[in-house]
Amino acid sequence: MAYREVTMLEVKEVLRLWLRGNGHKRIVARLGTDVKTVRRYTQAAVQAGLRREDGEAGLTEEIVQAVMAGRRPKAHRPRGEGWD
Repeated sequence: MAYREVTMLEVKEVLRLWLRGNGHKRIVARLGTDVKTVRRYTQAAVQAGLRREDGEAGLTEEIVQAVMAGRRPKAHRPRGEGWD
């Protein structure tokens, strides 16, 4: 399976729909992403301090950046001298 990078606009749209009360499966149906991806982004946003009760006003750039930073792939281990 190929890895597809999700853009910041897609993350914002996922979070906006979630803040409007949409469930994960409804967001998936609308955007065509995977339900696991939607769940990961909403969980990361909650950990960053986003609350559904705050509505879209609570969706700040700092929260979106925290979500994006938390979902970046980890750096690979360094290669040995033999690789050169």
